[in-house]
Amino acid sequence: MGKSSQKSVLDRKEVDRVDEEFSSGEQIASSGSGSSRSEERNNERRVEESNPQPTETTTKKPRKKTPRGSHNLKEFCYVVTGHSDRGRPESSERAQKAFATTCGAVARKYCKITDEWSDISEVVRNTCIADVARRFQVTDEWRERFLASVNIAVWNGLANWKTTARKWMDKPYEIIKKKWPSITDEAEWEKFKKESSDPAFIAKSERMRALRARKPLNHMLGSARKEGKKKVWRKQDQILEAAGRVPPVHNMLEDQRAREYARQHMTPEEWAGIEPMQPPVKNFTENAHNWEESKRSETSDNFMQSKRWESVVTAGLQKAEHTGRVLDKDEGAYWDDYFPPTPKRSRVQKKLLASTEIIEQAKAEAREQASMTTPPLTPYSGEEWKV
Repeated sequence: MGKSSQKSVLDRKEVDRVDEEFSSGEQIASSGSGSSRSEERNNERRVEESNPQPTETTTKKPRKKTPRGSHNLKEFCYVVTGHSDRGRPESSERAQKAFATTCGAVARKYCKITDEWSDISEVVRNTCIADVARRFQVTDEWRERFLASVNIAVWNGLANWKTTARKWMDKPYEIIKKKWPSITDEAEWEKFKKESSDPAFIAKSERMRALRARKPLNHMLGSARKEGKKKVWRKQDQILEAAGRVPPVHNMLEDQRAREYARQHMTPEEWAGIEPMQPPVKNFTENAHNWEESKRSETSDNFMQSKRWESVVTAGLQKAEHTGRVLDKDEGAYWDDYFPPTPKRSRVQKKLLASTEIIEQAKAEAREQASMTTPPLTPYSGEEWKV
């Protein structure tokens, strides 16, 4: 039985072999050269399996993630193509965005959280300014104003850091060190907490807060200032335009500088006309509107000839603008740049003007004296000639 079963198995194998040869023969007859190509591919596949090549996933090294955060300074030089009147970068947009964060990061790098900018040594101050300056490429024409703006921005960066840190005083030091790696000494953090909790410091802060609240026109620009707020304004204007709403200030004022000055002291609801304007802003817009109307007519008895320092903003404020700066012009344009002074007169012109004034004054005095000494004339009636 074993031999018969073994023979049957062999017979089946032989039948299978014949079937395979028959089927392969049919494939060769039907496909011709196609079978040779398939055999080549099979051979290549067997070679690849025996000698595996390194794939892209096995050779690619994991990329190192760039540390993120406002305290991480990037080794990158920003090209500045446009400046404000005070030298602060306005374009490119990348340089404008990076300026404030870079100055804040430099302040946290070189200064202690307990330092006051006025008490910092000149060496540290110059180091901060130089570190920021090497990260921005500016023209020689604007370098002086740019360095002045860096000085102010680093100062503000240090102040903003301390203001933010006071909100974290209840956190443990481990969290503080992770958030601000520049605070490496726990004793320094404890000193800052003690100074911020001092009753004298709290009283001073409340007094300054009360003074700001009493200010009639306190702007709402935030730390981004006017240039950063313009982006928010553009989005708000698009929403108002889609809704078909025209801000009331647009109908009252034509001067763009006066419009922006009023807007920076208003909430979005007040600007859109949903809520009424606060009295100080309302008075400003009404006074500025009346001044524009008077100037437009130029025949009104109430209109005075514009002096060098008069503008729509000064008319709205009913007083002169900030000394040396023009309100709401970029970051405060230089006064002489925005209001050019009258040309200087030569010495001969000054003498001629003085002599003319002296002559006119002498004539006026002579006329006044003559009117006082000469008796008034009696009207002629004709009776004197009658005999």
